[in-house]
Amino acid sequence: MAVELLYLPHWLAVFETRAASGTGQLAVLVCRNTGLAAHIPPDALEPGHGPTPLPASLDPDAAVDRAVAFADRVLLMAARGRRRRERGPLLRSEPCAYPYWVAYFERRGAIDFRALDPLSAKPAGAAARGAIAQALERDAALHTEAGPSTGPGSP
Repeated sequence: MAVELLYLPHWLAVFETRAASGTGQLAVLVCRNTGLAAHIPPDALEPGHGPTPLPASLDPDAAVDRAVAFADRVLLMAARGRRRRERGPLLRSEPCAYPYWVAYFERRGAIDFRALDPLSAKPAGAAARGAIAQALERDAALHTEAGPSTGPGSP
């Protein structure tokens, strides 16, 4: 069994929100492989120059578009019949990487993996496992085209 720390490419978009009671912030994290989005506390991630993430398949403009659509849905659903908060301007928009511990093992003659989110200490769900698998396949395809390498996800 092998274990490695992989970083999935994401896009962080932080929006100002406005309501009669004042302003706030809504942070949205978009996976740049699957396009899935989630809202997180605005200070949960500090993007910066860290390890190289696996290759992304979603360009930054598309990631921001998904973040905008997701933020609008979140604000609408949170209203629950009350006057909803409005999405204000985009305050931050930048690439970041989200870590996962990945353990590889053999199952019935094939390689499989388990993934753990090190920030929450919970096993990765189906969406995260799918994003990891997609990123590993994309990384392998790019390495096949470019020749052998020692980048993320390579043995």
